[in-house]
Amino acid sequence: DRSKKYLLLIRKAPDLDDKPLKEELIKLEDFDSKVWHSLEFAAYQRATMALGLKDESPVNLTRREKIISWLAGGLINQKEYYDKCVLKPGEKVEPSEVVPDSEDEKASV
Repeated sequence: DRSKKYLLLIRKAPDLDDKPLKEELIKLEDFDSKVWHSLEFAAYQRATMALGLKDESPVNLTRREKIISWLAGGLINQKEYYDKCVLKPGEKVEPSEVVPDSEDEKASV
């Protein structure tokens, strides 16, 4: 049922201005199930790896987050995350390869 409502909104989107589209999206999101906070940082790590980005401020998972992520089937190898996705001191990369560190940087991307 939820997916049908999102699909309908996707189909209507080209005909809507930004403000009505945003209002419709907010209405739909109000009834969505909330993501478990304990999986948020593990999902962040996975997305960073999947997109091939470098992270200026790496996310460190707590023991609890690692266990829950593992039980959910999504714990990535932490050594691989730090080796491939964490910006090392002095390492230079293209700006498009770096995960924004602050709200200001996110807004400018």
